[in-house]
Amino acid sequence: MDAVLQIARREFMGIWNDSRLRSVVILAPFLYAGIFCLVYSKHSLSELPLAIIQEDISGPARTLVRMLDASPKLNLVKQARSVDELKDLIYDRSIDAAVVIPRDFTLRIKRGHDATVTAYVNAASMVGANTAAKAINEVVQTFSAGVEIKTLMKKGDRLSSAKERFMPVKLDLRSLFNPSFNYSNFMVPGLLMAILQQVILLGIALSWTGEKERGSLPELFQYSRNPWILMIGKALPYIVVNFIVAEFYLRVLFPLNDIPMEGSWLVAIPFTLLFVLTVVSWGLWVSGLCKTRLFATQALMFVAMPSFILSGFTWPAEGMPMVIRFLGNCLPMTYFVNGFRSVYLGGAPFKYVYQDFLILIGFLGLNIFLAKIVIQSLVAGAQVNARPLPAE
Repeated sequence: MDAVLQIARREFMGIWNDSRLRSVVILAPFLYAGIFCLVYSKHSLSELPLAIIQEDISGPARTLVRMLDASPKLNLVKQARSVDELKDLIYDRSIDAAVVIPRDFTLRIKRGHDATVTAYVNAASMVGANTAAKAINEVVQTFSAGVEIKTLMKKGDRLSSAKERFMPVKLDLRSLFNPSFNYSNFMVPGLLMAILQQVILLGIALSWTGEKERGSLPELFQYSRNPWILMIGKALPYIVVNFIVAEFYLRVLFPLNDIPMEGSWLVAIPFTLLFVLTVVSWGLWVSGLCKTRLFATQALMFVAMPSFILSGFTWPAEGMPMVIRFLGNCLPMTYFVNGFRSVYLGGAPFKYVYQDFLILIGFLGLNIFLAKIVIQSLVAGAQVNARPLPAE
């Protein structure tokens, strides 16, 4: 037992004295736990943006609109004119749900017939869709109960009897972009793309650090000392291999899991390639800054691991504290997975995701700029032994 305790004490001191190991064993669990708890700290969503098509402008219809807007879960932001306009608003993420009040809404109520309200929710984002559907249903049922109780009491029923007999106005709930609320369709593509990012970063983390640990930088610099040539040559294998992996996900794993590609491949493929380029260029400059493969791996994983949660894919960014939303907005995955989901599940045309494209291009440009600076510093600091280039 004394030997066990001595070894344990020695190991604990080793963890404490090694800053990298200390950050992984002691700091990371608390940091990640704090971040993830903050992501879900609001527990539920509120103020979900809602659009209305109000074909009936009479009193009861206006009352229903006011009740919808008064719901803490909903926020009326738009009066639309058609269902096609609603789809456009959902595509560009201006709204999460919509309600259509038909032209004969009040007339049917006055005649004692069932009136139907149609609600559309964006089922590509399942958390928001479930919250919006529940909130709309609660408002419609409350409105319907009041209307029916009032009607029955006018016919001479007592209040207690009327409360037992009310029939709610019917709610026709329609799910857009994931009609069956299939959790696999929603979750699997996002997870696969998160896995792709992890694999890219794990591989690229070993690129420059591997050269440093092996002492092979002088050999590499004999081929060229041009930062652009070195960058492209280093990046190309990772781009080719991981783009093939991404294609395998899209062309093979999606069909095997019965996940439909509703959008255009002409949008999905360039979008995916742009993401691969962005992540590879990100890994290049981080790897160039680090001295060891272990430290490069730790540094990249430290940032990449929570990126899927921070992206807002599983829990909408609107339900996160501002500081967490800011962190998520600093990560390229945020713009890829949400735009990609709109394409593959919602069939969104390019005009609705072009902003995500532009932001990823901005990330790519920044990463290339940083990678060039880092590689230039490596070339400048290396003591290259002059020897002829290998024969072509």
